[in-house]
Order: sequence, then C-alpha cells, then structure tokens
Amino acid sequence: MKNCKIKPYKKKDGTIMFYINDYETKVSIGFGERIYTSKFTKGQGKLWGRFWDKLETIEPIIKNFKELAPHKELSNTLDRDVKLYVTNIAEVAGHSVGADGAYFSYGNNLYSFFDFNY
Repeated sequence: MKNCKIKPYKKKDGTIMFYINDYETKVSIGFGERIYTSKFTKGQGKLWGRFWDKLETIEPIIKNFKELAPHKELSNTLDRDVKLYVTNIAEVAGHSVGADGAYFSYGNNLYSFFDFNY
C-alpha cells in the first residue's frame, strides 16, 4: 500500500470511523458501520483489495485479542466485524499497547494503524 494512509475520523454524531487514503491515485474509502462495495469505483475496488491483502501480511500487535475491560476512550464497531479503538493512554480494552494512536480488531487480532501507513 504505497503512499497510503489510514486515519481515524470522528463524525458529527460523535462516533468514529476511518478512511483509507491512497495519495498516489487520489482514491479514498470510508470504513464505517456500513460499506457498500457494490457502489465502489474501479479505483476504490482496487484499494479495497490492497487493504485486505496488506492485512494478511502484517503481524498483529496482539494475537487472540479479547477485551479484558471496557475501552475507556473512543471505540466503535464497524462493518465486516472490525472494531476501531482510539487511545491517548496506550491502552486498548485493558491491554497495554505501548503507544497512543488508532487500532482495530479483526479476526481475533489487534492491529495498529502505524503498520498500514507509508
């Protein structure tokens, strides 16, 4: 995912989501409660595929992630069984993650946004 960044976004209603932005092709995708892939442009479809391909190559921050405690800061359950967490205290749902930032859980693993940004 060359020249791509994934950034969290807080909506007006207070819920959070994230955007996948490709600055080389100038394509972006909003990842929220519902994702309508049937309405993607060709470029968005390619970016969507690259996001999931990249996910398969990244080592998770925490394998077999389970929430040990309620998350104290912003979090939201998104489409595709993805849960987004934002932290300023380097803790996600009772786990120490070593750095502030945005994280998401998928497939029983916790991933950092840092691993996707180039």
